[in-house]
Amino acid sequence: PRLGIGSRGFLTGKTQLCAVILFIPILFYANAMQGALLWVEDNRPQLSSESSPWLLAAPGMPVLTAIANELRWNATERFAARAAKIRVSDTLQPWSRYAGMEREAIPEDAVGHISRLGHISYYLPDIVFIDQWGLTDYTIARNPVAKTNRQRVLAHDRKPPPGYLEQRGVNLTVYRPATTVGEALTRAEYTFQGGNPDTGRAQYVLTNAEYAVKVGDGLYLPFDSPDRQWVRDRFGARDFTDRESYLLQRKNKLVAGEPNLQADFAVYLDAAERMLFYVKETCRPVDTEARFFLHIYPIDPVDLPPLRRGHSFDNRDFSFDQGGTWAGQVCIGVQPLPNCPIDAVRTGQFVGDTKLWEGEIRLNLE
Repeated sequence: PRLGIGSRGFLTGKTQLCAVILFIPILFYANAMQGALLWVEDNRPQLSSESSPWLLAAPGMPVLTAIANELRWNATERFAARAAKIRVSDTLQPWSRYAGMEREAIPEDAVGHISRLGHISYYLPDIVFIDQWGLTDYTIARNPVAKTNRQRVLAHDRKPPPGYLEQRGVNLTVYRPATTVGEALTRAEYTFQGGNPDTGRAQYVLTNAEYAVKVGDGLYLPFDSPDRQWVRDRFGARDFTDRESYLLQRKNKLVAGEPNLQADFAVYLDAAERMLFYVKETCRPVDTEARFFLHIYPIDPVDLPPLRRGHSFDNRDFSFDQGGTWAGQVCIGVQPLPNCPIDAVRTGQFVGDTKLWEGEIRLNLE
């Protein structure tokens, strides 16, 4: 039959034999280079007459390996390496500012715990850090994992035994450096909260630093501590403040004037710190449950984040616990504004599609 196909649509014996004969060299050429790469010990593996002489003995293989070497390196440099460079740059650059801090600013008995040990401990060498994943901690590394291998994540599923961090005297959680005390105490950051018991994945929660201490010219260290007295004993003599005191001080100064927006919350612009303060004098917990929306309209649309340039505003919705605090019956929320000229903001609170209150503030803030 024509093309070696029989009456029932199957390849005839001769055609099957030809197919097998053709498949063998294709299989060899397709897999030999990958197999050879496993034996090349080099930071930039190249297939050559030195690393794989047997491979290049095959007809046409020198040409194919030269093409493969170039394609493989270009793909690594343009995609994998580029992504790694971007991630490393975004991760390391903020922390690197601590390299210029005053070394005596950190107490000798400071003990921290972090999940990203490398770069943070490098730039803060005066703090004893405990690696929460156990990669450099004897006890955590040997703490049993009650999960199947299918559920486990390589190097990221160990966690401290109950009470271990307290036993080691952990008294510090540090955050990225800030240029002002206001930025240090109002910037919400994701902090590691251990692994999710159901999924095994890391859990991160938005939190704000409770304390800030000046550690250099235009350089502040935001941090938390479970021991308030330890903080006051160790940092009290330095340029140091806590978030509640800072917010109350700013609030008392602002409420002496008229609010920029009067609604369920009185909203004040702190132009010097480039922040919006939300103040309610007689506040109930229910008043802070609904999320706040904050739409920022820059004067020049080019100042919008790339993903928001199809809109006319930047969306900064937030919850009260992202920077908010209580002082008796007074609740104070705060949100930093971007460092660009701003025409106006619209803000309020909402539940689902229903807005509880809203208003607009014309800022003309440079």
